[in-house]
Amino acid sequence: MEYITVAKDDIIAYPEVVHRTYPALVADSMEGILKPFLEKALNVNFTIISVFEKKLGLPEGALLKCHSIPEPSGSEARVLKTPARIPKERVSLGSHTDFGSLAFLHNRLGGLQVLPPGSDDWQYVRPLPGHAICNIGDTLTLLSGGILHSNMHRVVAPPGAQYEYPRWSMVYQTRPGKGAKVHPLTEESEMIHE
Repeated sequence: MEYITVAKDDIIAYPEVVHRTYPALVADSMEGILKPFLEKALNVNFTIISVFEKKLGLPEGALLKCHSIPEPSGSEARVLKTPARIPKERVSLGSHTDFGSLAFLHNRLGGLQVLPPGSDDWQYVRPLPGHAICNIGDTLTLLSGGILHSNMHRVVAPPGAQYEYPRWSMVYQTRPGKGAKVHPLTEESEMIHE
């Protein structure tokens, strides 16, 4: 698998460098592709985080303040390429949960699998045109006191005829700001406290 990761902080600050410089192809894409993608990704992520605040009985902004846009964070965009015709028994990206808050995956070919709680059978997640796949990460599990759950997932060879094509995907991972205190928000929510 090949991939390149671009930090949210570098996209926002471009042409200034916060973390590192990038190859010319990435740098040339900052204004026209990566900044608009980041703006949309942040809008969707923060909308969902706001819904979680309401559903968890948290005061408005309680989760959002952990994800302040100007504050440096580990949030990032990543483009991944898995070659065509990898051995079907090979796992391209091993089983894991995401350690951030939310991850949005955009892809057109299958290959993503989830392990439902209490099951030993991996199941494919079918990509749908015009849709993204959202994973709750370990940080939201912790902040919600375990009410929200991160899910175990992995990437394998795409099923069926898709196996003949390289699998491209793009993911945006929202992570808390470097200064955020990550702990269960028991004082802010009776539901989390219970």
